[in-house]
Amino acid sequence: METYEKMALHYLKKNTVLDTAQEFGVSPTTIRRWAHKSGITNIERYQDREDYIDIDELKQYYEDHTMKQCADKFGVGARYLASRLRIAGVNTRKRAFISIDLNELKSYFLDGHTLGDCADKYNCSILTIKRRLKSIGMDTSIYNHSDIRKNKHRSSVKKNEF
Repeated sequence: METYEKMALHYLKKNTVLDTAQEFGVSPTTIRRWAHKSGITNIERYQDREDYIDIDELKQYYEDHTMKQCADKFGVGARYLASRLRIAGVNTRKRAFISIDLNELKSYFLDGHTLGDCADKYNCSILTIKRRLKSIGMDTSIYNHSDIRKNKHRSSVKKNEF
């Protein structure tokens, strides 16, 4: 018996695309395609996502994790989770603000750390770091930014004169 036939039979027994996809370690799209190849044509898209994601578990997990981390855990897209959370009455915009001590950030940045180092330390994007530094009057453009470690390296390397 071909693998796609086994998947189709499993789908017919359980009647959920996601359960079958998890059982065989493939995507739901693959299950739909192989079921169609076996002659099963009445498969609805996303029919079982409502049962697949426990909204209470999602809410609890979302309190301490980012939307991307939630999407990875539940195996669906971040946009889908955001819409499910909004339907459940959860404000998803609150996660956009990250509390960063600006004096500490400025000091860390001026000690020679790059924007990427700052982003790693505060667990946010480089763009967030740039915006926060800009809000306290620091210019972070690539042309005006001086990285102390790079400058030390550049000064230690002798230039060839012709």
